[in-house]
Amino acid sequence: MTREQNDLCTAVSQHFRIKRSEVIEEANNYLEEAGTPEHPVIELTAPSGVMRVGITKNSITLGKMLFFKSLEQSDLYSDLKDLFVNQLVDIVCFRSGGALLAAHQATDYNGVGGVLVKQRSEGYVFEPIKTALNYLYPQYLEEML
Repeated sequence: MTREQNDLCTAVSQHFRIKRSEVIEEANNYLEEAGTPEHPVIELTAPSGVMRVGITKNSITLGKMLFFKSLEQSDLYSDLKDLFVNQLVDIVCFRSGGALLAAHQATDYNGVGGVLVKQRSEGYVFEPIKTALNYLYPQYLEEML
């Protein structure tokens, strides 16, 4: 399991308040079925259904992340296109400045802590993984009782 995959499992376990060991076991089972420990996609079970997460080792600096033209010229952009279009993932995790960030497709964004980068009808929100989980998989009080 890569560092990014491990950190993703930690964030998911904290967000959904489940044991980290259970999330890691589920991720390892998926990676074993995929046939490689560095598979670019992990499927995890969330209360709202299956969560497909893409993971890439490619990165981008914050300054380049803010401009679509700079993003388009990066290796990260190629991975985003591939993972969202061909692998049908919900989010893509990557590192920038040491932090685990998540990207998801969007043309508008009203969350907190992320940045929307778009051009015409194509857009991505970049935000810390914990913020992305809160935005995409909100926890409601009745679910926690």
